[in-house]
Amino acid sequence: PEVVGKSGVLLPPTDAAKWTQALLGLLANPAKRHVMSIAGRQASSRFRWETVAQQTQQVYDRLLA
Repeated sequence: PEVVGKSGVLLPPTDAAKWTQALLGLLANPAKRHVMSIAGRQASSRFRWETVAQQTQQVYDRLLA
């Protein structure tokens, strides 16, 4: 949930009815799709290799200080 935020929808993997409802809802709501798209791009910046490497280096620096 903390990764998805506003960029996606969490659904039970085996509940076809909820998947159908979610997909139809997104198809009918371009504004929501746009908001989710922007949120997804913003969230993905936390997982760039440069960011992850920098965070890992900071952990090592703290542990070795």
